[in-house]
Amino acid sequence: MALINTLAFPYAVAVCDSSLRTPRSSEQVDHFAAPDDDPFRQTVTWKTDSPQGRACSVDELLAAAQFLPSRAAQLRTMKVIGFASGLSGSAGESLSRVRMFEMGFPVPVLQQKFELGGGRNEFVDFWFKKQRIVGEFAGNGKYLREDWGGICAVGLDRTNEQGSVRDVRSGSARD
Repeated sequence: MALINTLAFPYAVAVCDSSLRTPRSSEQVDHFAAPDDDPFRQTVTWKTDSPQGRACSVDELLAAAQFLPSRAAQLRTMKVIGFASGLSGSAGESLSRVRMFEMGFPVPVLQQKFELGGGRNEFVDFWFKKQRIVGEFAGNGKYLREDWGGICAVGLDRTNEQGSVRDVRSGSARD
Protein backbone atom coordinates (compact mmCIF):
# COMPACT_ATOMS: atom_id res chain seq x y z
CA MET A 1 0.00 0.00 0.00
CA ALA A 2 2.89 2.35 0.78
CA LEU A 3 4.26 1.99 -2.78
CA ILE A 4 0.86 2.51 -4.40
CA ASN A 5 0.41 5.63 -2.27
CA THR A 6 3.84 7.21 -2.78
CA LEU A 7 5.09 6.30 -6.27
CA ALA A 8 4.31 8.42 -9.32
CA PHE A 9 1.03 7.32 -10.94
CA PRO A 10 2.53 5.12 -13.72
CA TYR A 11 4.76 3.21 -11.30
CA ALA A 12 2.01 2.96 -8.70
CA VAL A 13 -0.21 1.39 -11.37
CA ALA A 14 2.53 -1.11 -12.25
CA VAL A 15 2.83 -2.14 -8.57
CA CYS A 16 -0.94 -2.33 -8.17
CA ASP A 17 -1.37 -4.35 -11.39
CA SER A 18 1.20 -6.82 -10.11
CA SER A 19 -0.52 -7.15 -6.75
CA LEU A 20 -3.80 -7.98 -8.52
CA ARG A 21 -2.32 -10.55 -10.91
CA THR A 22 -2.53 -14.21 -9.99
CA PRO A 23 0.74 -15.86 -10.98
CA ARG A 24 0.52 -18.88 -13.24
CA SER A 25 1.76 -22.02 -11.48
CA SER A 26 4.83 -22.09 -13.75
CA GLU A 27 5.78 -18.60 -12.58
CA GLN A 28 5.38 -19.19 -8.86
CA VAL A 29 8.78 -20.17 -7.49
CA ASP A 30 8.46 -18.86 -3.94
CA HIS A 31 6.10 -20.57 -1.52
CA PHE A 32 5.45 -18.47 1.51
CA ALA A 33 5.17 -20.14 4.90
CA ALA A 34 2.78 -19.20 7.67
CA PRO A 35 3.95 -16.26 9.79
CA ASP A 36 4.79 -18.49 12.78
CA ASP A 37 7.00 -20.92 10.76
CA ASP A 38 10.77 -20.88 11.08
CA PRO A 39 11.95 -18.34 8.46
CA PHE A 40 15.32 -20.07 8.11
CA ARG A 41 13.76 -23.28 6.75
CA GLN A 42 12.77 -21.71 3.45
CA THR A 43 14.80 -20.39 0.56
CA VAL A 44 13.44 -17.43 -1.37
CA THR A 45 14.35 -17.06 -5.03
CA TRP A 46 14.60 -13.49 -6.30
CA LYS A 47 15.25 -14.49 -9.92
CA THR A 48 11.78 -13.82 -11.21
CA ASP A 49 9.89 -10.81 -12.44
CA SER A 50 6.52 -12.47 -11.88
CA PRO A 51 4.24 -11.87 -8.92
CA GLN A 52 4.76 -14.25 -6.03
CA GLY A 53 2.17 -15.29 -3.49
CA ARG A 54 -1.56 -14.85 -3.52
CA ALA A 55 -3.06 -12.02 -5.56
CA CYS A 56 -4.90 -9.29 -3.70
CA SER A 57 -8.47 -8.44 -4.61
CA VAL A 58 -9.62 -4.93 -5.48
CA ASP A 59 -11.80 -4.99 -2.36
CA GLU A 60 -8.80 -5.85 -0.18
CA LEU A 61 -6.77 -2.99 -1.65
CA LEU A 62 -9.64 -0.52 -1.24
CA ALA A 63 -10.11 -1.63 2.38
CA ALA A 64 -6.38 -1.18 3.07
CA ALA A 65 -6.47 2.30 1.49
CA GLN A 66 -8.92 3.39 4.20
CA PHE A 67 -6.08 3.10 6.73
CA LEU A 68 -3.88 5.66 4.98
CA PRO A 69 -3.25 8.75 7.11
CA SER A 70 -5.05 11.40 5.05
CA ARG A 71 -8.09 11.68 2.85
CA ALA A 72 -5.87 12.91 0.00
CA ALA A 73 -3.69 9.78 0.26
CA GLN A 74 -6.79 7.60 0.33
CA LEU A 75 -8.28 9.25 -2.77
CA ARG A 76 -5.01 9.12 -4.69
CA THR A 77 -4.57 5.44 -3.87
CA MET A 78 -8.18 4.64 -4.81
CA LYS A 79 -7.59 6.33 -8.20
CA VAL A 80 -4.61 4.02 -8.82
CA ILE A 81 -6.59 0.96 -7.70
CA GLY A 82 -9.47 1.97 -9.98
CA PHE A 83 -7.14 2.16 -12.98
CA ALA A 84 -5.22 -1.04 -12.20
CA SER A 85 -5.84 -4.43 -13.79
CA GLY A 86 -4.69 -7.90 -12.86
CA LEU A 87 -4.64 -8.71 -16.58
CA SER A 88 -1.50 -6.67 -17.18
CA GLY A 89 1.26 -9.14 -17.98
CA SER A 90 4.25 -7.04 -16.92
CA ALA A 91 5.33 -3.72 -15.50
CA GLY A 92 6.15 -2.63 -19.04
CA GLU A 93 2.61 -3.33 -20.15
CA SER A 94 1.30 -1.36 -17.17
CA LEU A 95 3.50 1.64 -17.98
CA SER A 96 2.46 1.46 -21.64
CA ARG A 97 -1.22 1.40 -20.67
CA VAL A 98 -0.81 4.49 -18.47
CA ARG A 99 0.99 6.32 -21.28
CA MET A 100 -1.75 5.39 -23.76
CA PHE A 101 -4.32 6.76 -21.30
CA GLU A 102 -2.34 9.99 -20.86
CA MET A 103 -2.20 10.40 -24.66
CA GLY A 104 -5.97 9.94 -25.02
CA PHE A 105 -5.97 6.50 -26.62
CA PRO A 106 -9.15 4.43 -26.34
CA VAL A 107 -9.13 1.87 -23.54
CA PRO A 108 -7.75 -1.41 -24.93
CA VAL A 109 -8.83 -4.94 -24.14
CA LEU A 110 -5.95 -6.56 -22.25
CA GLN A 111 -4.61 -10.03 -23.10
CA GLN A 112 -7.04 -10.56 -25.98
CA LYS A 113 -7.11 -14.11 -27.28
CA PHE A 114 -7.11 -14.77 -31.03
CA GLU A 115 -7.82 -18.16 -32.54
CA LEU A 116 -5.35 -18.63 -35.38
CA GLY A 117 -6.52 -21.92 -36.79
CA GLY A 118 -4.98 -25.32 -36.48
CA GLY A 119 -5.87 -25.28 -32.79
CA ARG A 120 -3.42 -22.43 -32.08
CA ASN A 121 -4.31 -19.46 -29.95
CA GLU A 122 -2.35 -16.26 -29.44
CA PHE A 123 -2.79 -13.58 -26.82
CA VAL A 124 -1.90 -9.95 -27.52
CA ASP A 125 -1.13 -7.38 -24.84
CA PHE A 126 -3.54 -4.72 -26.13
CA TRP A 127 -6.51 -5.02 -28.50
CA PHE A 128 -8.22 -1.90 -29.79
CA LYS A 129 -11.36 -3.57 -31.06
CA LYS A 130 -13.01 -0.62 -32.82
CA GLN A 131 -9.77 0.27 -34.61
CA ARG A 132 -8.93 -3.42 -35.23
CA ILE A 133 -5.36 -2.86 -34.01
CA VAL A 134 -3.27 -4.99 -31.69
CA GLY A 135 -0.45 -3.61 -29.56
CA GLU A 136 2.44 -5.40 -27.93
CA PHE A 137 4.83 -4.21 -25.27
CA ALA A 138 8.18 -5.57 -26.35
CA GLY A 139 10.79 -4.39 -23.87
CA ASN A 140 14.36 -5.52 -24.47
CA GLY A 141 14.28 -7.58 -21.27
CA LYS A 142 11.83 -9.91 -22.97
CA TYR A 143 14.43 -10.72 -25.61
CA LEU A 144 17.57 -10.80 -23.49
CA ARG A 145 16.47 -13.25 -20.77
CA GLU A 146 18.66 -16.34 -20.82
CA ASP A 147 15.86 -18.56 -19.52
CA TRP A 148 13.71 -17.60 -22.52
CA GLY A 149 16.21 -18.69 -25.15
CA GLY A 150 17.98 -15.41 -25.83
CA ILE A 151 17.33 -12.66 -28.30
CA CYS A 152 17.24 -14.67 -31.50
CA ALA A 153 14.89 -17.48 -30.50
CA VAL A 154 12.40 -15.34 -28.62
CA GLY A 155 12.54 -12.44 -31.04
CA LEU A 156 11.83 -14.72 -33.97
CA ASP A 157 9.06 -16.52 -32.10
CA ARG A 158 7.33 -13.25 -31.17
CA THR A 159 7.70 -11.90 -34.71
CA ASN A 160 6.14 -15.08 -36.11
CA GLU A 161 3.32 -15.01 -33.55
CA GLN A 162 2.50 -11.38 -34.34
CA GLY A 163 2.60 -12.15 -38.06
CA SER A 164 -0.01 -14.84 -37.44
CA VAL A 165 -2.18 -12.38 -35.52
CA ARG A 166 -1.74 -9.81 -38.30
CA ASP A 167 -3.05 -12.42 -40.72
CA VAL A 168 -6.25 -12.58 -38.65
CA ARG A 169 -6.58 -8.86 -37.79
CA SER A 170 -5.76 -5.71 -39.73
CA GLY A 171 -2.99 -3.91 -37.82
CA SER A 172 -0.41 -4.11 -35.11
CA ALA A 173 1.87 -1.83 -33.11
CA ARG A 174 4.79 -2.48 -30.78
CA ASP A 175 6.12 -0.34 -27.96
